[in-house]
Amino acid sequence: MQGINHKRSNTPCQDFSFSTTAFDKLFISLSDGAGSSYKSDLGAENSAKAAVNFVCSNIDRLKNFDDNFIKRMIVENLQQSLSVFAENNSLFIKDLATTLISIYTDSSEIIAFHIGDGILAEFDVNGIEIISEPSNGEFKNQTYFITDVDAILNSRVIRKQRIKSNGY
Repeated sequence: MQGINHKRSNTPCQDFSFSTTAFDKLFISLSDGAGSSYKSDLGAENSAKAAVNFVCSNIDRLKNFDDNFIKRMIVENLQQSLSVFAENNSLFIKDLATTLISIYTDSSEIIAFHIGDGILAEFDVNGIEIISEPSNGEFKNQTYFITDVDAILNSRVIRKQRIKSNGY
């Protein structure tokens, strides 16, 4: 949904969410395009969809690897997807800068990927539990993007047992 300030300035919504279910498994991604990037709305859409599709297609394999390997696989896959999209649309990859939170859950576990200043929380009847805090750079208004050269270093994977949650 395009916010008030975006409507006033005639800029597109730079947020995008995408989800799917498969065999009692839920895959969700949320991207927030960088306001300073030319086509971050397209980067947010591409990243959210690519993350869900990649994790959904590879979850059984990914679950067996350590967090650093999972981070590397997700970042490399998304950067490749964004590079191809940028090239096909006469853009630079930096034009597509976006943060990303992606979560996989089934009846027993949660595996999440996070880069940037968003927050991931789980809620149930007892309240809210923060799963992943925002990650800012050196300054308050700075964060990290999936398009960054050092995205692997500035991203994280979170694993936890799933408690009976009502949402994320």
